[in-house]
Amino acid sequence: MRKYLCPMCNGQTVVKNPAGSLWQQCPMCEGNGHIEGQAGRRPAWYTIQLVANSAAAATTNATGSIQILASEDFEWQFVMAAYTDARLLITVIDNSSGKPLVIAPNQNSNQGIVPIALFAGNAQLPFPIRPSYRIPKNNTLTIIITDQSGAANTLNLALYGNSVTEQSPAQTKAA
Repeated sequence: MRKYLCPMCNGQTVVKNPAGSLWQQCPMCEGNGHIEGQAGRRPAWYTIQLVANSAAAATTNATGSIQILASEDFEWQFVMAAYTDARLLITVIDNSSGKPLVIAPNQNSNQGIVPIALFAGNAQLPFPIRPSYRIPKNNTLTIIITDQSGAANTLNLALYGNSVTEQSPAQTKAA
């Protein structure tokens, strides 16, 4: 199997804790410094930045989308976010089904709305998606944020997982 350098710790096996004061074992590679690839899978990232400007109103919405590659499915495993203010609600809609994704157990399954702090971790402690969520190739995820802070709020959202290339029966026999 091919090994990839861990994108979180860069092979160092440890990362700073969320407070930045102590070192801890890397949660992504579990202290190995690398991630083993699987046949037909390779590490992949999708990122988006959304800005909700609430200067004129108490709450505002911002919408964006993430386009999955046309050649490979995406197996979503972790979600990370950095934001200006935690008074932010997020909804993720899988456009292949037209329904909101229900990732956190406290989400309203009809609307898919969840506070950002309960939806995404940070770079040191990413929120795991268990079981991983497979998004079909050439699909779009629509991200909707609702800012309740009354000020400008910026969200940087990162999805981490694997790009999955299905192998044909001929490739599987040859391997």
